[in-house]
Formats: sequence, structure tokens, C-alpha cells
Amino acid sequence: MPCTRPGETPSYIIAAALLDSGDCADARWAMEALGGKRKRFHWKDATSKEREAAISTVSALPTLHLLVISSPLDRRRQERARAITLQRMLFELGVRGVTRVCLESRTERLNQRDMRSVDAAMINGSIDAGMQVQHELPRDDPLLWIPDIVAGAVGSAEGPLYEDLTGLTETVHLELP
Repeated sequence: MPCTRPGETPSYIIAAALLDSGDCADARWAMEALGGKRKRFHWKDATSKEREAAISTVSALPTLHLLVISSPLDRRRQERARAITLQRMLFELGVRGVTRVCLESRTERLNQRDMRSVDAAMINGSIDAGMQVQHELPRDDPLLWIPDIVAGAVGSAEGPLYEDLTGLTETVHLELP
């Protein structure tokens, strides 16, 4: 997710929610409650009140949030920034023992581009070849809403909302070439 907060360097943010498999059902239920009548919760479409509720819900979950923030972002090379940021995220997840990663689905072409980044990271050995990486639609898995909320809170002008998550996050800053 590209972001530029006032007075800050443009950045690309990828967030991940690290959940134990035994906590997924309860977390999924909590996230579904945020969706209401919509099929999904999305930070950019939410009101301030809905964002506050989302942060409150996410901060109560038994999860660690990992952020990789890459900057400076050249908006003309956003997909390149995503590839670099994604590869670093996968490396960081692998270091933490994660073996299964679910990415939010984009378009088919962009999903293929993501998978080329995954393949490159496996080939160069920065992630284990056994790591399972797949794409899912957010409407099919509400757990994908968690990283959207965390990245949205970090990247928005509503930075104070993110303060409720600061004790639950680890952040890696990456300088883009």
C-alpha cells in the first residue's frame, strides 16, 4: 500500500498479521463483525468511527503485526517497490517461522507479478522453498482485513489511531534503491 502522510517521505507499506492457527476462528469471527452489511471491511472506505472500532478490535486480537515500510517511493515504480517490500516481508516472516502466507488478491496479472517475486526470493534463498504463498480475496477471508487495518492506520493522516497498536507491532524500515 503506497502512503504519504503530511510531511513524510512517500513509502510503500506491507503489513502482516501473525496468528497461531488455533486463534484463526475467533479472529475471523471478530473481523466479520466489523464488516456489517458489507462483504468486507476496507480501511479506505471506512468512516472515522468504523476505523476506531476496527483498531479496537484488532488491538484485542492475540496477534503480532509485522510491518515492512520501504521508502522513498517513486510512484512511477510502485510495483518495483512492492516486489522489494514483499520479498523482505517474506524473509522476515520466514525468520519468525511462518510457513504459510496468504496475500490479498489483486488482479490476475498483478498476482502473477507477486508470485514472480516469491519465486525469485526462493531461488536466491532469502525464503525457504517450502513456504506456501497464495492469494485470497478479502471477501473470502476476513483475516486479510487485519493487515489492511494496520497498514491503513500507519499510512493514514490519522496516525494517533495507530498508537493503540504500537505495542503489538514490529516494524522493519527498508531503504529503496
